[in-house]
Amino acid sequence: GSGYPEGCTRERIHHYAKLSAVADVFDAMTTRRVYKDAARTFAALQTMKSEMGAALDQNIFREFVKLLGR
Repeated sequence: GSGYPEGCTRERIHHYAKLSAVADVFDAMTTRRVYKDAARTFAALQTMKSEMGAALDQNIFREFVKLLGR
């Protein structure tokens, strides 16, 4: 949500970029890496909400959680 690297305000960041950010963070946290085991879905979502809430679009995050619950 910081608009890096151009410093765009939150309102100027494209909707698809905000959506991609949520999906990318979730994927990074729930995919096994050679240096780290994959987080379970619920734990990843908890971390995203508690530690990354200000950086992620909350409306998109809520819809993402709903989608996973289907």
